[in-house]
Amino acid sequence: QPVEFSVRVDPPANARGAYFVGVVVEEPRPEGATGITVRTRFLIPLIVQIQGRSVRQQIAASDVIMTYAPGESGELTTSAFVEVSNNGLSYSRLAGSIRVDRKDGDKWRAVTRFDLVERSIIPGVTLKLGKDLERRLPWGTYRLHAELLVDGRRISPVEKEILFEGDAEATLAYD
Repeated sequence: QPVEFSVRVDPPANARGAYFVGVVVEEPRPEGATGITVRTRFLIPLIVQIQGRSVRQQIAASDVIMTYAPGESGELTTSAFVEVSNNGLSYSRLAGSIRVDRKDGDKWRAVTRFDLVERSIIPGVTLKLGKDLERRLPWGTYRLHAELLVDGRRISPVEKEILFEGDAEATLAYD
C-alpha cells in the first residue's frame, strides 16, 4: 500500500549542482519464520538539485565507435556509438544524432543517420549512446560524426575517420 514519508536535506551553504540519494524500502522478516523466506526490497532514487548560482556543465563527447559484433539476436551486426562523459556537477538531458559516411573514391557518401534516444546523465558518469544499425557493413573507410544537445544547447561535435573491418561478404546498403 502507498506510504508517505518526508525527507529533509540540509546542504552546506557552498553546495550547488545535483546530488543523489537512495532510500531502501524493505519488507520486514516475518516473526518466527524458519527456512527460506522471500522478502521484497526496492530502491527509491531521490534527485536533489541545489538552486542558486548555476554550475558549469562539463559534458563532452569523447569518441565515436563502430563495432561489428554479435547483436541482441546473436547474429553479427554493425553498431555505432558515441561516448559522453559528465565530469561536472550538472544533472542534464542529452539528445543528438550520429551520421555514418563511407568513402567512395575521393568523396564521402552518407550510409545512415539516426537520432539518439533522449536521456539523462548524472555527474561522474560516462555513457555509450547509440544503436544497432541492423545491417552488416563491408570493410572500408568510414567517417563517424556525432552531434549532441545538452539541455537543448549544442556542444562540440566529435568526428572520426576509421578503417572498419566489417563483413567481407556484405554489400553496402545506403539509406
